[in-house]
Amino acid sequence: MKNKNIPRRYRLKVEFIIAILISVIIATFSVVIIMELWDTYIDNSFNSHYDKYRNELKGVFDNLEELITDNNLGKNDLDKLQKEVEKYPKYNFYLDVFDKDDIWVILDEDTNAIGWPILLTDYVQTHKNVFALSGSVKSLDDFFGIISIVMPLMFIIIFIVALSFFIGRKQKYLINIANSLDILEGGDLNHQVAIKGNDEITYVARHINQMSSTLKTRIEKEKLIEQSKNELIANISHDLRTPLTSITGYLTLLKDDYEKNEYVKQKYLDICLNKSTSLSNLIEQLFEYVMLSNGQMKLNLAKINIATYIRQSIYEWETLLEEHNMEIYFNIKESDKEIAIDIDKFNRVIENLFKNILKYADKGKKVELTAIWIDDKYHIQLTNGIKEGMNISETDVFNRFFTSDRTMESGGIGLAICKEIITMHKGEIDAVIEQDRFTIKIIL
Repeated sequence: MKNKNIPRRYRLKVEFIIAILISVIIATFSVVIIMELWDTYIDNSFNSHYDKYRNELKGVFDNLEELITDNNLGKNDLDKLQKEVEKYPKYNFYLDVFDKDDIWVILDEDTNAIGWPILLTDYVQTHKNVFALSGSVKSLDDFFGIISIVMPLMFIIIFIVALSFFIGRKQKYLINIANSLDILEGGDLNHQVAIKGNDEITYVARHINQMSSTLKTRIEKEKLIEQSKNELIANISHDLRTPLTSITGYLTLLKDDYEKNEYVKQKYLDICLNKSTSLSNLIEQLFEYVMLSNGQMKLNLAKINIATYIRQSIYEWETLLEEHNMEIYFNIKESDKEIAIDIDKFNRVIENLFKNILKYADKGKKVELTAIWIDDKYHIQLTNGIKEGMNISETDVFNRFFTSDRTMESGGIGLAICKEIITMHKGEIDAVIEQDRFTIKIIL
């Protein structure tokens, strides 16, 4: 199905052509209506004086006929007639002379084409010539001359007004988009451009909204990264300083009191060694997390029977839990189904999960592990009791460097590493807290 957000090609051009055609039609009909109204007005005004004008012209034509016949005027005397009609400025006269042999020319002559309205046309015959006399009211001739100029101008004006009306909507929309861009430039990325229609301009408006949303998300992400960076520096400083302080302290004691007995010296050296190992593990975890989060680690996938793998992986941890007086119950459904995982990295996930249990779980409550196929997804669920006094949030446990108790030697990135590894496997990992029970759910 075609995406409705994508406009039809050349839609704006089609709309513009349609607007021009409609404007032409509106202008044409408007001019026709105006001309009809004017014609009606002129006809009414003209008809009321029609008889008067004809009688006046009849008298003028009688005088001209008398002048022509009495003086036996011919073609060369047309100037005399022209001077005579100039005595009547109220009217326009049209004079012409033909030879008698060319009488057919008179019949073929379209005298009405000379001017409109022709009030009176008359012919005066002499021995050799025929004079054609026509007359009309000068004011009416002048009026229709003006109309012949005004009507095209009116057509153009009405056309421009109508076209401006149709284009005005797009113009207002473009102004609205420009104003929205000013608002966005001012820093208000929550502002959205109104979406109207489905043409190329609307397409641009949608992309502006998408751009502002993307930019807002990117800025928020950058702020979060900046905040995380600051937290990273603070937490690393704390987590590295703790074992370093212990190492420095005990080494100072050894240096200042070198004569201590061998038992005390060995005890201090053991403590320093343990602290150094913790520091090394913390730095290794930090390096591993950075590599995972930056996508610099690649998966080495291999298809295995996931149920068998989970069962074998927990044997070691079952023994460790029992040594810490913790009971574990597991329910792993056997299946022949296989799944592609990176075994080394998944061992890291299991290791981090059980290390968290050893550090933070309530030893008086049992640990439960369930692993089962549901449809085409493999579900792993690990539940343990929450130690009294610990403050744990479902939304924070996967945040890097989160730890519920800073007095313990923990980098707080164990579960963050688990999340990165599970995400690399295109799986899901969630934490659920119900009363005094903490559950990690993994779906692969």
